Amino acid sequence: ADFCTELLRLLKAQNINTAVDTSGYVSRTALDQVIPYTDMFLYDIKHIDIDKHKLYTGVTNERILDNLSYLNNKGKKVEIRIPIIPTVNDDERTIQQIGKLLSNYEVIQNVRILAYNNLAGSKYEMLGKANKMPKVEPPSEEHMIGISKILQSYGLNVVM
Repeated sequence: ADFCTELLRLLKAQNINTAVDTSGYVSRTALDQVIPYTDMFLYDIKHIDIDKHKLYTGVTNERILDNLSYLNNKGKKVEIRIPIIPTVNDDERTIQQIGKLLSNYEVIQNVRILAYNNLAGSKYEMLGKANKMPKVEPPSEEHMIGISKILQSYGLNVVM
């Protein structure tokens, strides 16, 4: 956080727009450090269900969702990014729950949905870590359009 804060501060001093790419799983102290120097947060939402989030990421989503609410209260612009992972978070109920949650936040500029791919598998292998993600085919364009429509029904600006 100290390095990011200093880098962001220097960029802002040069009138350069800044963005922080985050999973949101950071301490409030770290978040508070970078907020004054950040124009927009690129923020991941991987799953809305606390148990499934923990299963696939190793951590619960409580801190992530709490920090998103905090950024909303601070009036900071946010672009949400959702990796669409077949069999994990692409079912209609999950997408509706995400849409309902996100519709409560005024600061969300866009919701970017990203079609999952299996390319990260080699990264896990290189790091000597277990890959807990399923080996599935990427979602079809038709499925992505359907997900986009569900999220749009909650008044969200969706980007594919």
